[in-house]
Amino acid sequence: MRLELRWSTVDALVAGATTRLSGTRLEVDLDALRTILAADSRLERIRIDLVHPGERCRIGRVFDVVAARAKLDGEGHLAVMDGQVPMIDFPGVLGGIAKVGHGRTLALDGVAVVATDQQADPIAGSLGVIDMAGPNASLSAFGRTHNVVISAWPAPRIGRSEYLAAVRLAALESSVYLANTARDATPDRVEIFELPPSPRVPAEMAHLPRVAYVF
Repeated sequence: MRLELRWSTVDALVAGATTRLSGTRLEVDLDALRTILAADSRLERIRIDLVHPGERCRIGRVFDVVAARAKLDGEGHLAVMDGQVPMIDFPGVLGGIAKVGHGRTLALDGVAVVATDQQADPIAGSLGVIDMAGPNASLSAFGRTHNVVISAWPAPRIGRSEYLAAVRLAALESSVYLANTARDATPDRVEIFELPPSPRVPAEMAHLPRVAYVF
């Protein structure tokens, strides 16, 4: 198994007429991204904010933070490498179950997607925060990244578990949407991980890679 992370640095994050990576500047078409996320009928209203390191801003009710990643090989959420191995963005969520940890992955350095839980109790929600400025900004790695903050509210009669599943899906879709801007870019650096076969298995199985199954 061989995984290649193709890192592109993002030093600036701004709203734009189109979503694209121009040098180290990531421009995001907020209306286009909102339209993509609004296709999920479990969500009634979606707000997208762009926040930056050093900005006097606190992100509250943080539910999850997702790195901006997308598979380079193939199109959409499903690609095929070497004609046989499925390559899927966030398999099990955006696509079917598939092997991960291999292929070429686009990765944006300096930007993250933050999903918030707008149903969270105000007191409990105050525990999940990211400060972008001040002494508490150093408490989280995401106080030092440019963040695309997704806030969504549930549609009527949508239960909490379905709402949270929709919020997580929105974050992952946003992650892929942003990372795909680096599809035609020359990466600033490439990180390679190779997993050799395990020596502690019977000889007839020595050619198999070491894997973990997460259900």
